Amino acid sequence: MKKKNKQYIKTLVIIAFLITVLYLLLKDDYQMILSALSKLHMMDVFLLALLAASPYMINGIVLTKLCRQIHSSYTYKDGLINGWVSLFLMNISASALAKGGQLILMKAKKISYDHGCGILMLDQMLYQISYAIFSFMILLCSSSYLAVHYPKELPFAWAGICIGIIPIAAMLFLFLYPKLPALVIRLLHFCITKFHLKIDEAMLCEKINTFSNAVWACYPKSRKEKINALKIILWQIFRLFLRHILSFFIAYALTLPVNLHNFFMYFMASVFIDLILSSLPVYGKHGVAESSFILVFTPFVNKVNAASMMLLWRVLTFYVNTLIGAVFTMLCKDIDVKEVKESFINR
Repeated sequence: MKKKNKQYIKTLVIIAFLITVLYLLLKDDYQMILSALSKLHMMDVFLLALLAASPYMINGIVLTKLCRQIHSSYTYKDGLINGWVSLFLMNISASALAKGGQLILMKAKKISYDHGCGILMLDQMLYQISYAIFSFMILLCSSSYLAVHYPKELPFAWAGICIGIIPIAAMLFLFLYPKLPALVIRLLHFCITKFHLKIDEAMLCEKINTFSNAVWACYPKSRKEKINALKIILWQIFRLFLRHILSFFIAYALTLPVNLHNFFMYFMASVFIDLILSSLPVYGKHGVAESSFILVFTPFVNKVNAASMMLLWRVLTFYVNTLIGAVFTMLCKDIDVKEVKESFINR
């Protein structure tokens, strides 16, 4: 019961923090913001929602392609459900619970937990490679402009790229030096023996070996697997492209003065926001995402229009997509909603 109350208190604190941030950001201009949002047409909102959801549809396609390397009967429907369920679990909880949900769904489609771990690790590694390449190129092309307008925020963007590179480097190090797990186990044995630590050494060694085997299971060995990995990187770059063109079309829907000449400006600003958020360890990015969006877009479109864009952007990318993920989770027969909810409350 205490854990349940703790979770509710945590949720209420997040909601209170978000409301406070939104109030401070919008209190002086809320009437003009409402006037700007009133220009929206329902069809425009629907199309924007489709665009906001499209990166997660591509995520489902990528998962399907990876799972088919293990089980050829894995369908695109299975991949889409897996992607949406994991998004919902990640948005309401932590990424570890989302990965657990994905493994349960894969197990229901006759993919073992070991193979499932390998698939998820390869998916994450290829995404991080795509993210690092994509973000680095955009930031490099626009660094001179960003250095003038955002000298204090620019280091956070570069930090976001570095944080994305760390897991790639760790995985590559394991691939290049396969004896590393054995060295880690030896080091642990020495520390446990030397300092008389009360640690289950056998269980820890088993975990290290399981992780190492999962890493090697996902390593693309044949030429065909390497070509497939390259294709998935291209899919992920396309996914990132779709994610970051959303701000431009939101501005267009709000009848702001946009054209193809300033398309890159909106695109670059969206990538910049994403990198800032990547460098900040904030749960759900609540409050930080909203204030960062207004900060970055205000020089382009003024504060009122930036706030209007932010509200629509945040609702579409986080809340609407979380709702879609919740629907997929409730309709999915391979995962128990009550069990997921209980795990979320008692974690």
